[in-house]
Amino acid sequence: MVERTQPMTETPLPWHSVKNSWQYTTIYDANSNHVCRFDLEDWPVTEENQDELEKRQAELVALIVEAVNSHEALKARIQEQDAMLAEAADWLNAARGWEPQETGAKITAYRLAQQKAQPKDSAK
Repeated sequence: MVERTQPMTETPLPWHSVKNSWQYTTIYDANSNHVCRFDLEDWPVTEENQDELEKRQAELVALIVEAVNSHEALKARIQEQDAMLAEAADWLNAARGWEPQETGAKITAYRLAQQKAQPKDSAK
């Protein structure tokens, strides 16, 4: 079971984990505030399966920490992909009816017009 000792508030990134003992692993935020603690004894642990369950708990904690720490980067990447798809849709809509021999020149002209239309600080 995951134990949370404080109400959920903002938890600055990056998160990290500490293996406190064979039994406990704790996740902390960037300010070293306790986020949650994993207790191996919440699983059906025995001497025979302890090593395997310790590995599983470590993998689970690592997955959670990685997911939280990469969330903002993933959102930014999705936004970039959405912008690229929107631009591709614009090109396709603009290209309807073009003759094949004029496509390259028209795409170049379209890109130049798009660049001029963007504010200077947002141009890439």
